[in-house]
Amino acid sequence: MPPGAPARGRLHSPGEPVLPVAVHDRCVVSRATRADLPFVVALQKRHAQALGFIPRMALAQKIGLGQVLVARVGRRRVGFLHHGSPAGPEVRVFQAAVVGGRRRRGVGGALVSRLLEHAAAAGAAGVSCRCLSFLDANRFWAAAGFERIATEPGAKGTLNVWARRFHVHVGRTAAPPGPTGGGAGFDFASRLHACAGCGAATVGTWVRGARRLTLCAGCVNAAERN
Repeated sequence: MPPGAPARGRLHSPGEPVLPVAVHDRCVVSRATRADLPFVVALQKRHAQALGFIPRMALAQKIGLGQVLVARVGRRRVGFLHHGSPAGPEVRVFQAAVVGGRRRRGVGGALVSRLLEHAAAAGAAGVSCRCLSFLDANRFWAAAGFERIATEPGAKGTLNVWARRFHVHVGRTAAPPGPTGGGAGFDFASRLHACAGCGAATVGTWVRGARRLTLCAGCVNAAERN
C-alpha cells in the first residue's frame, strides 16, 4: 500500500454522514458494511501474496465488528484496511491494500491516518503491522511514521514488524513512551516463542483447520511423517 496524505475528520459509523478525510483525490474513509464485502474479498485475492488469505466469512465478521475500513473516491471503492480490536493497548493492522490506479495518491495514507485517530481515541498505546521484508510496502510504513522495531520469521519469508507509538491521545496526554512501547510499561507484542517440541524460536505453524500450533515447522513436519 503506497504512502499518502494524512486523513482529516473523525471516524464515522455505518449510516452516518461521511466527511472528507484526505486532500488527494477527495478520498473519504468509513467503516465497511456488508455491501463492501465483495470488494474487500476481491482486492484481497488480487494481492494474496502480500496480504495472505482470510476466509470470506471471517472478513464478514470483522466488518460486523467495525474492524474494516474502506476508502472511496466518489462512488468507487479504492482501498481497504483490516485491523484488530481497538480495545487493547496495541491495535494491529492485518491487511491493507489500494487498487492499482489509485496508488501513490493519498488513499493508503487516508486509511492509516483514520485508523490512528480511531485507535488513539479508543485509548490504545500504539498501532503495529507486519510486512514481508521484500515488499515495496515497507517504504510506505516508514513514510507513514512507523518504526521498524523487530523482524520475525514467516511462512513466506522474513516479516518486518512496524509500529507507531502514541505520545498524545485524543483529549489527554499519554504517559512518556518507553523504549519499545507507546507508554510507560507498554511493549508491542512479539509472536516469537520457544517451540514446544525442540525449543527453537518460532512464531508457530498454521495447519489445516485454520489452527496455529506452538510447534515450529520442522517439528510439525516430523510429527506428520510419524
